Amino acid sequence: MKNDIEKKNKKVEKFYLLNDKIVKKIFTSDEELGKKVILRILSDILKIPVKKLDNDFEIVYPEIGLNKYNINSEADLVYKNKKAYFSFEFNYNNYQSLLNKNFSYVCLLYVKDIKNKEDYSNIKEVYSINIDGFDYYGYDEFIYESEMRERKIGIPLGIKIKYYNINLAYLKKMGYNDIIKEKDFIKRLMYMFLCNDEEFLDKLYEGDEMMNAFRKKVNDVLENIDVLMYYDRDKLLREGAYDDGKEEGEKKKSLEIAKNLINQKINIDIISKATGLPKEEIKTLQGA
Repeated sequence: MKNDIEKKNKKVEKFYLLNDKIVKKIFTSDEELGKKVILRILSDILKIPVKKLDNDFEIVYPEIGLNKYNINSEADLVYKNKKAYFSFEFNYNNYQSLLNKNFSYVCLLYVKDIKNKEDYSNIKEVYSINIDGFDYYGYDEFIYESEMRERKIGIPLGIKIKYYNINLAYLKKMGYNDIIKEKDFIKRLMYMFLCNDEEFLDKLYEGDEMMNAFRKKVNDVLENIDVLMYYDRDKLLREGAYDDGKEEGEKKKSLEIAKNLINQKINIDIISKATGLPKEEIKTLQGA
């Protein structure tokens, strides 16, 4: 089964917003707006009204809420209410240890509130929401739902953990006419992750106050985000240019970084700051 999955899901689409650091910034720089959007996403996925989810619903800061002694214990986004934890992971790349890494976050959340043996009877549910830039199972579904079940007869084991894989590659197949008619909030929202046609997005979100506020937040973050969230330039230069002792190696690495940032629609001033390249040279790269 594992080999079948690996064969089917090799292709990773490019989504210019699907960077965990960018997404964290977008959702946490305005926590109230981020909370509203997350609640709508969860409502769509779980088929539960927002009012039922929004019961002491709040963000949990991953670096505080998870075990600090556990490697890779900082999840992308974690929320909770009285009944459950909701872990969000934004997966740009598809690699072999991805499932194990994300499962470790879920396990930590599952036992987070256990202080004594009585707590085992009141364990919170854990929902793992994975926003993927690839089709994890390769069966062309937009949302995959997984849980632990007995293999032969399919009865759930009663462990309160559920996985949802949101396949953003699915949206690549939807044309403008399709997405305009789409009723699902999550599909309309996630289309922002792959489309940078501002005129079309104006039309798509016309009259939707929350969606336009979120879109503005996305654009604000992309305009002002610290370039070090993309690259540790000193580290790149150490590992690349300085290792071979050639000055041209540094210039080549800077050009590579600039091209990558241009592809991600990063502001030219930020690119110049990150690479040390003159703005005129970056403009030349943009037109290449």
